[in-house]
Amino acid sequence: MIGYQIEGQYVGTENFSALVEGIFNISGLEQGKLIPTITIFNGFRFGKAG
Repeated sequence: MIGYQIEGQYVGTENFSALVEGIFNISGLEQGKLIPTITIFNGFRFGKAG
C-alpha cells in the first residue's frame, strides 16, 4: 500500500474545528495490479488539545 493523506479545516474557533480529510491509496502492487482508492472523511475536533 502506498498512500497520501491531506487535511483541511473549513471552520475553526478556539474550541471547535470542522475538518475534511482525504486519503488517496494505491494497493495490489505486490500482485501486479493497480487498485486505487479515495476516502473522504468529515470530522470535528473539540477543545484546544484536539
